[in-house]
Amino acid sequence: MSEFLTQFSPWTLGLITIILVLTVYFQFFRYSSRTAEAAPTILTSIGIFGTFLGVALGLTDFDTDRLQESVPQLLSGLKTAFWSSIAGLLGALTIKFRAVLDATKGE
Repeated sequence: MSEFLTQFSPWTLGLITIILVLTVYFQFFRYSSRTAEAAPTILTSIGIFGTFLGVALGLTDFDTDRLQESVPQLLSGLKTAFWSSIAGLLGALTIKFRAVLDATKGE
């Protein structure tokens, strides 16, 4: 597991941790119909923020004159972009699914 986590930058791990903590908070400690409406937007927005941050971080030191050295930095930023988006969307989906399941129980 440690090897798996070392492939991610601190930015990626930080954003995924924030999204995970908020998902657990919204699901288990703060769930309500209002949370079911607002939380997916918050989680998705954090994921999108991570997308733009990851691309920006990847492009910060990108130099077209030194492509060989620049590509690893770019790929690291893209990892942040994709993984934070995946985490945000997954968190949002879990809350949406719960809302749907709760609604069908009442029928």
